[in-house]
Amino acid sequence: MKARIALLVAVAVVLGAVALFTIGSTMVEPGYVGIRVNKLGTQRDISNVKTVVGRVFFNPLTTEIVTYPT
Repeated sequence: MKARIALLVAVAVVLGAVALFTIGSTMVEPGYVGIRVNKLGTQRDISNVKTVVGRVFFNPLTTEIVTYPT
């Protein structure tokens, strides 16, 4: 019984991690620049730091990544 509960908890943790990885990340392709836009709080604005090419992690509730061709 304890093994089954432990297995269910492990599956739930793995599924949660996969969901956060796919929802809270995006890919900035070569030839594009990613701009981080803060949508909430006192610092609602475009971030000064340009996002590099590759996988970018962010909080999807408060941040958005907008990509533009260079």
